[in-house]
Amino acid sequence: MSDVITNEQQTASGGTAQAQPAPKEERPKGKRPRSRRVREVDFSRPTKFTQEQQRRIARAHEAFCRTTSMRLTSELRTETELELINLAQLTLSGAYGELPAQTLLGIVQCKPLGTSILLGVELSAVTSMIERLLGGQPGEHPIERELTDIELALARRALASLVDELSTAWEELFGLTLELAMVETQLQNLQLGPPSEPTIALTIELSSDTLSATMSLVVPYRAIEAVVERLTVSQSDPDSMTEADEEAAIALRKAVQGVEVEFRVEVASVDISLTELLALEPGSVVSLEQLASHGVTVLADQTAVLRAKPGRRGSSRAIEVVDQLGGAA
Repeated sequence: MSDVITNEQQTASGGTAQAQPAPKEERPKGKRPRSRRVREVDFSRPTKFTQEQQRRIARAHEAFCRTTSMRLTSELRTETELELINLAQLTLSGAYGELPAQTLLGIVQCKPLGTSILLGVELSAVTSMIERLLGGQPGEHPIERELTDIELALARRALASLVDELSTAWEELFGLTLELAMVETQLQNLQLGPPSEPTIALTIELSSDTLSATMSLVVPYRAIEAVVERLTVSQSDPDSMTEADEEAAIALRKAVQGVEVEFRVEVASVDISLTELLALEPGSVVSLEQLASHGVTVLADQTAVLRAKPGRRGSSRAIEVVDQLGGAA
């Protein structure tokens, strides 16, 4: 007992002894320390648009890709496909940063709001369209120089045709019509809004047999703020859903009305071997294995749509439609 008292006195009077930390309580086995709850926030990706609104925007532009693919295939005389490959919610400066270096920029006005959005098309795709429109074949290497005045005029026409198709989709989506206001080649000349403006950026791949490029659509929130509520359709209101579906059907019919389709009449067809083909000569007879009373088949491109009887109308050959086939449905 005396030893304990002496040690305590020395500690209090000398002040040289160090205080010993209290022993830690042993954590029961099997329990782990609770981790701190930390949530990362990316301020470069705003959340102005809801997931449902983004889905509706994506669906509308997927329909735009389908109708525009048909139009470009007809105008450029080569199989052309458009596909929406990305939709992101960024700031305006972030959306600008996603644009490819060699991009032709179209300022598109939203009427009647008077606001603007941006349509950017890679220069390689623009020059390929120009070559096709002039009846030539695109070169293997894209142009890496500034466009001439004539090329810019032709490029404006190419972009205007894309805006026409886009306007159909936007009329159904927002009740707005789009018009190409001007064409720019320098990104720093654009004034669509402040750098921090919440923006929807869509990336569309444009591909053909000789081309693979991208087309970008940059939509600042302020450009559609007045009509953005149209993107929210109540699931409990069947009338609004029916009206939206009817508007979509009307817009789709309007978009495809101007597409040119090869319309031809086929009497019959038969498969023969190459040997038999090479053996044909003037006077040879090939059996088509089809009765003349069956008439002829009318095809739209490669799809059989009608059955008809051949005949004449005045001095011209003609057909009389007698039946509709499944391809016409």
